[in-house]
Amino acid sequence: MALWSIQFSPEAIEELQNALNYYNYQRDGLEIEFMIEFEKQIEQIQLNPFTRAIRYLNVRFAIINRFPYAIHYTIKENTQTIIVQTVLSTFKDPNAN
Repeated sequence: MALWSIQFSPEAIEELQNALNYYNYQRDGLEIEFMIEFEKQIEQIQLNPFTRAIRYLNVRFAIINRFPYAIHYTIKENTQTIIVQTVLSTFKDPNAN
């Protein structure tokens, strides 16, 4: 089975960089652990993008193991392309307004 091509929106790239910066600040090397888990999910999505549930509209999501983040993506079947729309934190501060 061929891997699907993948594209990242500018928003997804910015959110990924923010997550890496955050984890680097938390503990030296933690951003590398995050990136490893992120890449594992990207590889799984590329192998079979249809295994993840549709969350809203035509957007699917994959949870990143060990970290409170989800990869939100859409599929363009005609070009066999996956577009990562966002990389969002699933953690919500209960004290935030």
